[in-house]
Amino acid sequence: MSTAPMSRRQFLAIVGGTAAGAGLVGWRVMDHLGTGGVSATGIGDAASGGPLAVQVDSGFVGATSWRGDLLTLRPAADGGMVLRAELAGTEHVVDVPEGFAGRCVGTAGDVVAVCGHRVIETGRMTFEAGTDYRTLIADAGPMSELLLGEPEYPTMSGHTYVLVERFPSLLSSNDLVTWGHFDLPLVDGRGGSFGAVLDRGGVLAADSYAIAEIPDSVYETTLINLADAAVGEASVVREPIPIDHGSLWGGADDGASDLVIVSDRSGTKGYDDRGNVAFSITDGSQLLGVSPTEQSLDIAVQMSSGRREIRHFSDGSHTSSTMLADDSLVQHRVAPDVIVAAPDGQHALIPNEQVARPRTA
Repeated sequence: MSTAPMSRRQFLAIVGGTAAGAGLVGWRVMDHLGTGGVSATGIGDAASGGPLAVQVDSGFVGATSWRGDLLTLRPAADGGMVLRAELAGTEHVVDVPEGFAGRCVGTAGDVVAVCGHRVIETGRMTFEAGTDYRTLIADAGPMSELLLGEPEYPTMSGHTYVLVERFPSLLSSNDLVTWGHFDLPLVDGRGGSFGAVLDRGGVLAADSYAIAEIPDSVYETTLINLADAAVGEASVVREPIPIDHGSLWGGADDGASDLVIVSDRSGTKGYDDRGNVAFSITDGSQLLGVSPTEQSLDIAVQMSSGRREIRHFSDGSHTSSTMLADDSLVQHRVAPDVIVAAPDGQHALIPNEQVARPRTA
């Protein structure tokens, strides 16, 4: 084994046991050159045949494997977004259109898709100032004298209401240099946001809004074909998942199926590709990551007390819990071949303070 110092982005390989609950115990640590038995060609080539876990810096919003590397979606230092190739140690600027906010990243073959929504101004309504207050109270009959004696009068002014709506949007590239952009409304007149990419099934999950102007109006998760979305088409592939005052948390892989994870007022649930509930969090704890083992599906959470623990699930039922040390990495399996290990888990959104102006002919 090489005696060279370890890089910050260490590659780990699963060798069994309850790695998720024990930090790095039960894991074999390898550097990014592939020493210790992992092929230097990257993810998907481990001699053990199992998924690799990649330790990454905090702050990533989504992750996916691509051409033997792990790409993490992150905010750029000077604004915008970058995809960091964790194995190569390089960053690629994402060509972000006006108003685009990023929530997730995935792949369809050689195509990388950065997904989220665009915040777009769709109209304006101007309300005129109207009649002056003094003129109005002069016709107030017996109340006129009392109203005229008020120390201050309200100021009458006009107001322009700007209608700002959110629509699902996707950026795609096959070389991380040239990017295509597609706004993909799922239902005419309604908005939404892409919030998860399920690499195993090639599925893109979206929050569907009842009202495009109100992000809190999510009523279901719509599941469409990722390959079609990457070329600008929205093809529904599965039954929707209802949401009650909440939204998508994201996606995960349980070792055999994609998981769509939603959080609403009933709690946080992970649904497999048959619509079965793989895990459920109902005590208000915050989900941090999902990592399957041979014996259970391990769910990392942060409780209201601030303490963290791993909850073990089997066939959708919570069987036991293990405390997670404050300095342990949170593991989240994003695809069949890769697990991301980070200090604080996956973040939810890279916002965009700009509002896209409506297009003119």
